[in-house]
Amino acid sequence: MLKIMLIDDEAPFRTGLKDLINWRHHGYEIIGEAANGKAALNKMAEKVPDILLVDMNMPVMNGADLIEQVSMKYPRVKSIGLSGYDDYDYLRKSMRGGAVDYLLKHNLTAETLLAALEAAAATIVREEKAEAINAKLEDQIEEHLDVLRHRFISELLEGILETDEQSARVQMESLELDLPLSGGSIILMLIDQFWRIKQSSDEKKLNTIVASVLSISSEILKEYSSSAVQKLDERTFIIFVPAGGQRSIMSQIDRQKAVISRIGMSIQRYLNLSTSFCAGKPYIGLEGLVQSYQQVRSLMDEHFYDGSGSIRYAGQKDNSSWQEQHESISLDIEVEKQLTSSIQMADAIAAEAALTHYFMKLYEQRASNKSFKIICIELIHLLGRCLREMNVITENSSYDPLDAYDRINRFDTVDDLKDWIIEKYKETVIFLRLHGLHERYTPVVSKALQFIHSSYQDQISLGDAAEFAGVSNSYLSRSFKDETGKGFSEYVTAYRIENACKMIKSGGRRIKDIASACGFQNYTYFFKVFKQTTGLTPNEYEAELKKSGI
Repeated sequence: MLKIMLIDDEAPFRTGLKDLINWRHHGYEIIGEAANGKAALNKMAEKVPDILLVDMNMPVMNGADLIEQVSMKYPRVKSIGLSGYDDYDYLRKSMRGGAVDYLLKHNLTAETLLAALEAAAATIVREEKAEAINAKLEDQIEEHLDVLRHRFISELLEGILETDEQSARVQMESLELDLPLSGGSIILMLIDQFWRIKQSSDEKKLNTIVASVLSISSEILKEYSSSAVQKLDERTFIIFVPAGGQRSIMSQIDRQKAVISRIGMSIQRYLNLSTSFCAGKPYIGLEGLVQSYQQVRSLMDEHFYDGSGSIRYAGQKDNSSWQEQHESISLDIEVEKQLTSSIQMADAIAAEAALTHYFMKLYEQRASNKSFKIICIELIHLLGRCLREMNVITENSSYDPLDAYDRINRFDTVDDLKDWIIEKYKETVIFLRLHGLHERYTPVVSKALQFIHSSYQDQISLGDAAEFAGVSNSYLSRSFKDETGKGFSEYVTAYRIENACKMIKSGGRRIKDIASACGFQNYTYFFKVFKQTTGLTPNEYEAELKKSGI
């Protein structure tokens, strides 16, 4: 609904104008009225209308002057002039001032008023559409410029832009860029643990975070002419720091440190984000810029080990305890056996201990970023293989090596990657324990139990079970007691009694037949053992079941 203000020094005319049409029915709302131009401007300072109906001949400030001032202060507001005279001077002044129409009071009807209002409304709609289109075009142009800037900077840094410094400056001017080509230094800035931010943020929030990082950095860099910050990817930014008349390398490094300190602390303070930095050696000219960029890219591998909040400078020496990077490292067979056993037994403590020890070994070997991630993919593949061998079906796609590669590739530090791998193993153990899918016993004891459960009706011995499991009697006896908490004979007897109880409960069979079916040759011995186990004789147990209606 368009807002209307009536300005006329004659109150009866304003009243008649309000009664001339049903304003709200036609999409208009009268939000105020005034007796002269000055009073109208005062009211407009509080509430701005869309359309003014202005009498041309008023005291204090006439209509022509009001229309002229409104067109300057409020260019979106449309004015319709009103006059009791068919005066060309008034018409010319009002139109020159910005009025969209001019109506004579003595010829004013509902139809002519509505026609003038509709013409003003159409002008407003047309201008709003044009503004929206222009704003969209500006956004598209800026978006296109961002793409061109990104491409230019990438090609410049990679050394594939075949141009000299003068030609590069011409291109920068067209892209509205100002970079220190003659000399300076570059810094790569990374948002730490960006994968966690992506997990908890939608696209709009991510864009806001990136825009805020650019805004904070740009504001600090305003102190240095020809400085700039540009986004290289969703979490990596490049900062250009000009030499600024600083000739010595140390003074330029001091400037780097100041920029890194201020930007890092500001992003931490205002966005609660941790950042890491890799700073290149000061350069001179385009060729030096390319070499400096190659240096900072190589520092990215060091950041993989340094972790969040790290700062590295080109030429900084590694810790002497670190060995040279090994490009070819594969998953240790002993570690694979330990992890396989820990998964089969659902032992989270053993799995975490094995992984922690192994990651420390990789760290000491200084495995390359690529090798480290390949090993992590093998660890996830091992996890999936263990589940398949245990006939465990899961819809979790992260056990798929191809999907794991995408997930693992998002991590930028050893600690993040290690924590995620350990978390995946722990999740698997919890899943197995929750669903009772883990193996509670070693393969040897599991085979012995399998033998007992399938042959308890017969006369079986420890030697029979040991032969079935493929081990010696003494080894099985010791392992069986350690894992089940019972001796072999004790377990067999308990299992037979357990099945005897089930048969009595099912009914339809004599107690003597049940004893024989459960492997007891001596009926008296069966009674004795049954009472020792349940506290009741077989007959008493049967009677209790009947009494309770079971």
